Order: sequence, then C-alpha cells, then structure tokens
Amino acid sequence: MGSVEREHLLTASQMAHFVTDGFLMLERLVPPALNEAVYADERSLEGAGYQFWHQSEAVHHGIWHCAQPNRTERTRYVFKLRLRPGQVQRGLFNTEGYDSEEVGAIIRRGYQRWQGNEARLDHVQRARLWRYVTGDDSIDVSFEGALTRMAR
Repeated sequence: MGSVEREHLLTASQMAHFVTDGFLMLERLVPPALNEAVYADERSLEGAGYQFWHQSEAVHHGIWHCAQPNRTERTRYVFKLRLRPGQVQRGLFNTEGYDSEEVGAIIRRGYQRWQGNEARLDHVQRARLWRYVTGDDSIDVSFEGALTRMAR
C-alpha cells in the first residue's frame, strides 16, 4: 500500500459508508480557522466565480474546490476524492475490521424496502464493490448472501 500509516487512512467503517452512500462526510477535516478565512474571502470578493480561486488569499484551487462561490450565510464544503487510475484500487484504506458484523451492517442497511426489487440489484452491486475495495473476493455482505448463492 505504500508508506502511509494506517491511522491516516479511512477506516473500514468510513469506507463502508462511502460504498453504501456514495459520499463521505468528514466533519473535522478542515480546521475552523481556514473555513472562516475562505468564507470571508467568498463573501468579500466580487466578479465571476472562477476568479475566486485566483484572488483569494486563503485558498488554493489545488486543495479546495467548489463549483462557484457560496454567497449564502450557510457554510459549504466540497472535496474531491482523487483516485490514481494507474493503481489497483484495492485495500487502499485501513482494512482492519472490514469483515466485522458492524461494518457489514453498514452495507446491508443500504437496502430500503420502499425501493422495491431494484434495490436488491443495487445492493448486490454495492456488495461487489465492497469485495473489490477490500481485496477479499470471498466476503459477502449482499442481501441474503446473494453473491455466494450466485457463485454456486
């Protein structure tokens, strides 16, 4: 995996939430002082939105991103998850506990009865994605063990 220490990687629980929900909220990732400085620049700078990245003293477009300046009173944060397309995307998080019941429950909770039959298909795809990102082709967190049954 490289030289990154496990404590600096996403946990298995966080990765399971990402696989299930398609996004991940990291509330305390950016220090409040930086958030406030960017917000102050956002409120004070005039002109086209793309100019914000060149005019702001508090932010650099390579580490902070949003579509346009937020001119509301509500703070907004958006980060990009950049994957290295030339690297196999398996096991690139702290995989400790990836096969625990607690982490499996995160993936399984993605099934909602109101979604109807299509939800089962979506759930199987999430379970396949979980197999892929964990690097464990035998783990089955699919609805009622569908991946194991289909392999027989």
